Parts: sequence; C-alpha cells; structure tokens
Amino acid sequence: MAVIGPIGVTLSQAEFVRTEADGSLFITTEELPKYIWFWLAVRHHQPRRDAEEHVELVDSCLVLANKVLNSLTTALSTGSPQAEGVPVSSIVEPSTAGKVLLSLVILGDQLCLARNEIIRYSDGPALHWDYPSFGTALLQEAGWYITNVENVPSYVAISHVWSDGKGNPHQNFLPACQLQRLQDSANALYPSSRQPVPFWMDTLCVPVGKDFRPARNRAINRMKATYKNAEKILVFDSSLELVHSTIAPEEAVIRLRYSPWSTRLWTMQEGRLGLKVYLQFRDKSKSFDDQPYQNGASGNLHVVDKILKSMTTQDLASSAPAVLLVRALAYTDQTFQLRLSYAQKPPQSNSEEEELRVSAIESFEDLKFEDNLHKTWLPIAKDLIGETYEPSWLDDQLRSNIHSIMMSPVVFHCGEAWLRIRGFSYHTALNRESGTDHLRSGFKPSSVFDDTARGLQGRTTSRIEDEPVCLCALLGIDTTPVLDIPVLSSRNKRILSSISSKPKFATACCKVGFNPQSRLNRCHDERMKAAWLLLDAFPPHMIFWNVPRLQEKGWRWAPSTFLSENTQISSWATVMTRRLDEGLLVGFEGWRISLKKHEIMQTSAEGDSDCVILQIDCPDLVDNDYHPFRRSWMRSRLLGPSKRWRKILSKHHDVALIVEHGRRGESRGVLASVHKEADGIIFTTFQGAAERYLSTSPLQSATTVFSGTGRWIDGPKWCVG
Repeated sequence: MAVIGPIGVTLSQAEFVRTEADGSLFITTEELPKYIWFWLAVRHHQPRRDAEEHVELVDSCLVLANKVLNSLTTALSTGSPQAEGVPVSSIVEPSTAGKVLLSLVILGDQLCLARNEIIRYSDGPALHWDYPSFGTALLQEAGWYITNVENVPSYVAISHVWSDGKGNPHQNFLPACQLQRLQDSANALYPSSRQPVPFWMDTLCVPVGKDFRPARNRAINRMKATYKNAEKILVFDSSLELVHSTIAPEEAVIRLRYSPWSTRLWTMQEGRLGLKVYLQFRDKSKSFDDQPYQNGASGNLHVVDKILKSMTTQDLASSAPAVLLVRALAYTDQTFQLRLSYAQKPPQSNSEEEELRVSAIESFEDLKFEDNLHKTWLPIAKDLIGETYEPSWLDDQLRSNIHSIMMSPVVFHCGEAWLRIRGFSYHTALNRESGTDHLRSGFKPSSVFDDTARGLQGRTTSRIEDEPVCLCALLGIDTTPVLDIPVLSSRNKRILSSISSKPKFATACCKVGFNPQSRLNRCHDERMKAAWLLLDAFPPHMIFWNVPRLQEKGWRWAPSTFLSENTQISSWATVMTRRLDEGLLVGFEGWRISLKKHEIMQTSAEGDSDCVILQIDCPDLVDNDYHPFRRSWMRSRLLGPSKRWRKILSKHHDVALIVEHGRRGESRGVLASVHKEADGIIFTTFQGAAERYLSTSPLQSATTVFSGTGRWIDGPKWCVG
C-alpha cells in the first residue's frame, strides 16, 4: 500500500486476502498485476514533480523492506535470536515462517522490477533479496534440481537395450527395484563422491506420447550433447551381466561386440560419443578404454627384442633374417632422434613447437624404450656387420613395419571390435583425453563420415526411420529438419507390411499405381535425403560402396541405408567433394562409351541367373601394351539382375564406366547413363555397380554381351545423379 497507494489508486485490503473453505486466511498477490498496470497508467499522466516525490517514497519503502526481510532471512537461516537489532523471538515455526518470508521476498523482488520498468528516468536502489535457504528445499520437493551453472555435477549416462527390460514406450516409468539398481550402479562409479550420483537414462528422460512430441524431439536432438557431456557411460547388456568382471579384457570386448547392445542402432552413438565407457558385469562395472588391444602392435618391439635376446651371438650371425632385425632395432633415423629431443625440451613459447613437445612427451615412454633398444643392439650390430655400415631406408622401413604390423589374431579381432564400438575417427574428433568437442570448433562432420558408415553396418532397429536421426547425431548435425518429417503410425505400418508380405496382393496394388513397399519406405527415404541436404561435403568414393541407394532423380548416388549386413565400405576419404543440384561431383577416371549392339549368347529360361558383360572396343589400345589399368576395364561384368541391365542398356546408348584405383590392386566401377555435358562436367545418372571381367575368364553358360566404342577420359569431372 505504501508503494501504490499514494498515486491515487484505491486499494482494497480484501483483494489481498484469500479465505479458504475451513476459514483459514491467506495473503495473496493474485490482484497485484492489476495495480502495477494502474501504476504505469497513472505515471504517464502524472506531473513530473508528483512522480519524483512518489518514487522517493517507493525507494525508501523498498530499501526498508529489503533490510528487514534480509535480516529475518539471515536470522532464520542461522538460528540467531537477533539480527541487526530485529527481534525474531516470535518466529517459532521455521517452516511456516520460511514460507511467509519467501512470499514477501518474491513480492519485494517483483515490486523492484516494476519500479525500474515504470520509473525509467532514474535508477532505483541496487537491492539484493536474500532467498531463504529452505526455498531451495521447497523447489526440490517440487521436483527441481538446483545447482550453480558453473558447477554442474558430473553425471552418468545409462546405455541399454530396451529388449532387456529397461525400456518403456508408454511412460517415463521403471519399477522401483530397477531404479534402485541403476542408482547403486551409478554410485559405484564414484565411491568417494557425494551420493546419490546423478544419472541420465532415455527411458526416464525422453518424453513419450503424442502430447509431448516437441519435447521428445528436443530431447532426441540433444542426445549427442547428453552422451558427450556425460563423464561416464555405463553400458547394461544382459549377456555381460551373466559373467564376472574378472574375465580377460579380450573376452569381454568380443562378448560386447556380438551382444545385443552392440547390434542395435541407437547404442552406437552412446558408445562413440562418451568420454569414458564402463561395462556393467555381474559383480561390478569396468572400463576397457585403456587396454593394450587398442594399439595391438605396440608390444611388437618387446616381442622382437625378446626373440633376439634368446639367441646366442653365433645364432644371430648365422641367421640373415636375425641380422636384419638387429639392424632395424640398432639404427634409428633422424626423425626419432628429433622426437626424443623434443620430449626433453622445456616448455616452448612458440605454439607449434610446444605442440610438438607435448606430443613427444605423451609418447616418451615408448621413445625411451626404443632408445634403450638402440643402445643395447648397436654394439651387437657393429660386431655382426662392421663399424662402417651405413643404415639404409630399408632398415627404417622394417622398423616402421615392426611398429605397425598386427601379429596376434586375437588382439587384431579384439581391436577391430573395440574400434567398431568406440570408433576410429571419434577418438580424435572428440579428443577424449581433454573432453574437447572438436565437432563444434571447426572439426568437419565429413571427417567421421566413413567411420560412422562402417559402424552402422549390420545394426538393427525396430524403427527404420530412426537411422537418419542417429546418423545426424553421430555426425554432429542438427536433427530437427529430419525429425520434422512425420512418421507413419503403427497401425498404417502394420497394414502396409501385411500387404507387402502377400506377393499377389502387392503386385495387384502396384498395377493400379499404389506401391505398398515404397509407401512404407517413404518416410525413411525422405529423412535420409534431408540428412544428406544438411551435409556440405561427401567422400567421392561413396558412389562405389555396395549399399542400397535412393531412387529419386538426382539422388541415386546417395545411400538409402547403411544397416544392411552386406554393406561394403572399403576405403577412407582423404579428399572430400560437394553436391550439385543434379548429383554428386566426382573426379575419377573412366570410359565414355557409345553402345552399338548387344548379343545374347545364351539365356536361361528364367532370365535371372545369366551374366551381363560390357565389351569396350578401343582401336588405340588393341596393340598397345601401355596403360594396363585401362585395358583391364575393357571388359566388365555388370552386377545385379541381368533383366534389369538389359532393359537399361537397351534404352541408354551413351553411357560412362567410372572406375577407381583401389588399394592392393583392387578396383571398382560404376556404370552411369550420360545425358549432357556442360562447363567441363559430364552429367550422368547412376545405374549400378560393375567389376572387371578378365579376358582369360570363360563366359558363363548364360551371358548377354553389350559392346560399344569407348574413349578413355583422364581425370574428368562427373556429376553422378
């Protein structure tokens, strides 16, 4: 009343008192906003002098109220009988008094805000309102988790398979016994920390139901950040919970590799984005991030050293391979000596020099061991091959191979399994040692594209339309545009699946223009296309991958899924490319072919088991022994149903065979139909994969041969649509 009354507004005390059904009286501020708006209206029509006098009164009232309320709050919080001369002996029930104080503090804070917004020509007093500590308790009772932003506690993210019984598609609920076990497991990861340890779990934290779809989409969009920011990921899998943590690390990882957890779609990002992954066993949880199988070749120098030390000097001298190994251990190159010197330097002011020094220090133990090998074996090498021997690049190459060759199949497969779980590129992309997220500081999503595609191979999901969402999350891309594409209802999915499972019925539907399988896949394909639109760079060799592809015009280069067990992704990208409106821009070599005719040597009755061969005639290469790679592609086999290829090649007479030099002599090809050439780019439409068919190979019993005149094109730009 002291604040608003003097402006000529009549206040009714009854409006600020609420009477309950039992006769209890409560102070209420439900009508306060009305009077604040009245205050604003009067202020705009009030003489300046009257306004200045009123604001002085308002400020003095607020200062007095602030002093009294803060003193009472302090007294109540500390239990002191008196604070700044204000008696508090009448406060006998802290819980009741606290609630009254909390209400008054909120009122004072609101009036301060109103004063500063309405009276803008002068600054009000800088007042800080002390909220009673039990105000926090009241918020916690209401379900809030209160903490300082700069002191967000560490939390554990739970990763699990819903089929193991820890999922709930209908509500955010789990039985109390399961919740207690989850909490105990999270607490066990921090035995000396404050309990209980906060944990996150999708079953409990991702909203479910149609009414919460926007909130659910936001939660899914934040999943990458949720798992990346978690200090520890705790994996629950029923196959691991049957055994004790004392099993060998190799067995534990192989078990996980072939467990239900490792074959599901959503668990992939949980394993790759986490800073530290722990596996829950029957007795306790355990991490395998620091096991030696992550660098299976790291112990090779120890093994070679041990083998050579088991031989006598006479045995070494009489064995040429042993002498070669001694040379590899005895002589080090300049690079090694430089790295060793960097590890022993003091901190450097130059950032590049300091980065080299830190890198050398991180591998100092290995460098020191290798230096000891050099000192041990150098005198022996001089005795065996003479003082004047000068090491060659072959010695360096052998030493490098000793470092990198994987000799143990157990360690090799274990390392492969762990890379599938944790990822090869993600270790660098997320910088797990420091916890820095390079995906947000200039690290390109395309840098982990190949690794992500490999990791998706063979995984399963009950909702195929989730694959593009998970792909975006793994690449660090906003999933909102993908989630905005609606999915089919469960009822419609069941109907379409039922129709597709009946071949005659499905064929009849297709004849009248309704393809049930296409309709069933439409959401997934549209979401996949939306995911590709969000990327700005692509590995060009993805046109050679053995994957199902989108069928929309201009998008046939783009994989429609990576989940197939038969997916083959056999190379890593070093150079990226971009997408044009008409397709993917690539720069591989290839043949431009003008088809002339085709000959059916013999066709099987079904027409499905025969082979389609593409024969290229090029007079310039007939009697020329040069360009063996080009010659090897003059005869190729088109992969896929022959009936489809005969239809395509009978329709398109200008085609291109785009080929890639693979590693270890491997080579893959793609056949595309050409439809135009402009600005140095040959625009094509992807038709299918091809492989070399060596001239010494006999033709199959049922073969269709298409022939044409070809022209080899070095390093062109193809747009594959």
